[in-house]
Amino acid sequence: MGTNQESETNANGENTLGRIWSFLNRDVRSFLPLRKPEPSVTPKTQEPAEPQLIVQEESAPPPPPVLPLTRPDRLRVVEFERKVLDWRDKAHIDITSTMDTQCRSLIDEMDRELDRLGFLGRWFADPASEVLSHQLEALIRAPMTKQLGALQAELYVVNPPADPGLGNRPNGSLFNKARLAQHPAGLKQVPFKPSAREEIVRQLRAWILEPDGLAPHFCAQATKIGAHLLEEHGTC
Repeated sequence: MGTNQESETNANGENTLGRIWSFLNRDVRSFLPLRKPEPSVTPKTQEPAEPQLIVQEESAPPPPPVLPLTRPDRLRVVEFERKVLDWRDKAHIDITSTMDTQCRSLIDEMDRELDRLGFLGRWFADPASEVLSHQLEALIRAPMTKQLGALQAELYVVNPPADPGLGNRPNGSLFNKARLAQHPAGLKQVPFKPSAREEIVRQLRAWILEPDGLAPHFCAQATKIGAHLLEEHGTC
């Protein structure tokens, strides 16, 4: 009995090992579920495209030509007007700048004259208009006359003197410089001494830069000269 049981046990062990060995040697794909065969698809034959009828539309008419906003003959007038207005604006700047600079120089020279005054000059002071007469000529009248002459020459480039629009003035001058030759009336009553310095400065500034002074006076003349030229050329 013992021998038979051992034989059966050995046989069963060999069978188990055989099954394990057979399992390990199986193809991996055998473990997967069976896939149904996909039905074969017959490719559709592409039908020939129907010919399309191309309709040619009539071409749109060309756009109308762009006309200039300003007539060519008007352009010359506008160009002249712009040059005259530029000259007028520059004249205002040059006149005001020159007069302001020269007024400062005049006051500096006046201070130096006050420092040079002696004892008698401080007690027996002459009118400021007399003491400063030379300085007024050298620092105000001469530079301003030169400035006005330069502005007139610049305007002659824009509008030559032969053009009647420039008008006629004595000695060919566009600016009336009669006011420049006058002495500042307020200085005649002011004594030239240190205690009167502030009043002298006030009178000089009023004569040169204030609304009734030389600078606004000649700026107004430049404006009138420009307006006269534009009127003569029919641009106003």
